[in-house]
Amino acid sequence: MFLDVNGQSIPSSGDSNSFQNHSDPNAIYKTVEQKPEFPGGQDKLFKFLASNIEYPKNAKKNNIVGRVVAQFVVTKSGVINNIQITRSLSPECDAEVIRVIKAMPTWKPGTQSGKPVNVYYTLPVSFKLQ
Repeated sequence: MFLDVNGQSIPSSGDSNSFQNHSDPNAIYKTVEQKPEFPGGQDKLFKFLASNIEYPKNAKKNNIVGRVVAQFVVTKSGVINNIQITRSLSPECDAEVIRVIKAMPTWKPGTQSGKPVNVYYTLPVSFKLQ
């Protein structure tokens, strides 16, 4: 599921098919028993994205539509860092997604074996013109 700029679709996090065993307390997990959570849950995440993402003017002017996929780390303290674009649409759309991710509040961290851990989170965002 993906978020449209008008908020009609919804993004999803990555998969959780397998668990990793890390002895390094600073390891970054790809999958965990409990995924990181935006404050208030996914519905609040969707609302935050829908109300904060602005379609870049140049992208709108040039009829650029498609999906940006961002990946970031939700640290064991819930802070977001290491934001990367793993699927680019345009420099303007990529920058808008990064801007909004940087504006996010502290998350509830993911957990493994009951302990907070650093976790990769993948966020796809679709840009569609109406």
